[in-house]
Amino acid sequence: MQLQVQLIRGDDSTVVNAYLVELAQKHVDDYLSLWKSRLNLHIQVDKFWDWEFKLRFIASTSNREGYAIAGVRSQESGVRS
Repeated sequence: MQLQVQLIRGDDSTVVNAYLVELAQKHVDDYLSLWKSRLNLHIQVDKFWDWEFKLRFIASTSNREGYAIAGVRSQESGVRS
């Protein structure tokens, strides 16, 4: 599944294009390699940020689904954010 969506970037209210995709191991790997240490610096320890938890949670029950936002691009420039 891949659904194109438009988001509003919080910093400057720019509209950006993105895709809503099914949560996969790649998203967990990105969380571990890119985000986990950054969130810990700002004391954002919260299970709702924890992609490892999310993937385990949806995998443990058949009535749950998980999604991630991918491929964010600014409408003005086409540059990936």
